Amino acid sequence: MTIKSLFLACATALGCLAPLSASAQVEPSMYGDKVKADIKVNYVRSLDEALTRAKAEKKPIFFNCYADWAIPCHGMDIYVFSNQAFADYLHKNFVPFYMDVSKRQNAAIAKRYNIHRFAHFLVLDTEGNVIQRIIGGKQLPDFQKDLALSLSPKTSLAGLSAAYQKGKRDKKTLRNYLYALNLADDSTFNQVAQEYWAQLSEKEYAKEDNWFILSRLVTNRQAPLYHYLVDHRDAFIKNIGENKVNSFLERMFYSEAAAYASGTTPYDADALLDLSLGARKAGIADTSGVYPTLKLAELRGTKQYEALVDFMEKEGDKFQSSRASYELTFDFPDLNAQQIKRLCTYLRQRSTVETGSGAKQLSFLADRLEKNDGILFDHLSLKEALAKAKESGKQVFVDCFTEWCGPCKILARDVFPRPEVGKVFNARFVNLKLDMEKGEGPEVAKRYSISAYPTLLVLNPDGTVAGKVVGSLPMEKILEEMEKIPTTPQQ
Repeated sequence: MTIKSLFLACATALGCLAPLSASAQVEPSMYGDKVKADIKVNYVRSLDEALTRAKAEKKPIFFNCYADWAIPCHGMDIYVFSNQAFADYLHKNFVPFYMDVSKRQNAAIAKRYNIHRFAHFLVLDTEGNVIQRIIGGKQLPDFQKDLALSLSPKTSLAGLSAAYQKGKRDKKTLRNYLYALNLADDSTFNQVAQEYWAQLSEKEYAKEDNWFILSRLVTNRQAPLYHYLVDHRDAFIKNIGENKVNSFLERMFYSEAAAYASGTTPYDADALLDLSLGARKAGIADTSGVYPTLKLAELRGTKQYEALVDFMEKEGDKFQSSRASYELTFDFPDLNAQQIKRLCTYLRQRSTVETGSGAKQLSFLADRLEKNDGILFDHLSLKEALAKAKESGKQVFVDCFTEWCGPCKILARDVFPRPEVGKVFNARFVNLKLDMEKGEGPEVAKRYSISAYPTLLVLNPDGTVAGKVVGSLPMEKILEEMEKIPTTPQQ
């Protein structure tokens, strides 16, 4: 089970299930009893104590870099750290150390160890140096296997990095190093991967041991190895497995299609046709969710709003768990009265069958479309939003969120639809929502150093930062913080 699976499982627990039983939660959570877990790990609670014990016991430190707001951390609590056999393994081989690094008093440690994303785990030596970094989570036994790599310099990130720096560049060493870099999501990966790949013959490209490398090098359809993968798809399926290869290709097409379907990427008829033809060539099955997503993108882009509602009524179930995510982007700015009535009827009907927070959000969206008094978000690229702001004499407000961020959903549900907020934001800003993990989101996050969510970003029309507000705050506090942000660039 990958971190995405853990997130979905834990999100289900948050939204749909009764509270999980607990007897050893490390500390109370902002999510209450719904994320409690019967944690079996006996953690040390300070770095000093962890280092002292590590020296005395001659063990490395397992550092659980926690953030209460990050649902993946709770997923690991529930599915990994509540396992007694794993806890026994951890106690035998490591000094377990826990800290909520998202708290202000722990900011120095988060900065020292470059902890920005979650779930996040470090293995430290007795001097506090990083031996291994694991970003993301897995189900057992895979997580334990990855953690065990830290116990030998032949397989640990630190040991392999040292060997690489000394010039040891044989294929086995490079492949092991790449696996450690992949666990750490280290930016060095691509450089080392190119070096490794240059040593391979074409016959080795489709080997199972090399799949994790190729699947990171092929980030999009423009990547040099993409066409090789498609042209030799049968060989990859033979060695890697049909489900794994097809799922990888399908995710690539779906990611592009979803950006158009949600309005994150501006409509481009030629690009959608290229996606459709490319999906056929790549062997994406007719039953794939890629094709209805492309259809939704077409209806949205051509502003066929009534046909879009008809399509969602008939085919909406094909979007499965993503359905409400798309529907919550249907706050089109150019609806006429008849279209608003039709769309609101649909959204209210959907709110009666949707589960969890999605039901409330759909109902809120219908209210907002009818009343038109909350924040009005434009479906533009950042470049387009900045141009519109310059033309209208406004600034740009960007709601920087992720799908898994609970506090982001609270803001979207409870704060942004409020008329008091809409009155201020609509008058002052061109308003934009950007998922930091999709479309242009990762580039924006890097450009503006955004690593915590939610981040409320205010930009001047020239793209410079006017101000930032990080975290989920009450409505009154958000309005107060926005008032402090200057309306013109500081000289």
